[in-house]
Amino acid sequence: MLPTFGANLQPYVFEPMTPANLALIQRIVRDALVLHEPRIIVEDVVTTVRQEEGVLDIEVVYTLISTNTRYNYVYPFYLTEATNIEK
Repeated sequence: MLPTFGANLQPYVFEPMTPANLALIQRIVRDALVLHEPRIIVEDVVTTVRQEEGVLDIEVVYTLISTNTRYNYVYPFYLTEATNIEK
């Protein structure tokens, strides 16, 4: 239901994993998490390439925020919690 949700990493599937591409992928993942996941604070995004297997591992280090926000996608919490909107 959210067409812009996600990180859209498909263009990088067959690209060489150069330091520039790895930095770009880290930035794309970080930006997608900041935009779409308001319940966490992203501390770090770490990429590891396993050349022999053709695998790119993406590790996300984050801190969970203890309170919900009104931008939370979990129903019905975004309606009943973390909001000061009068009904």
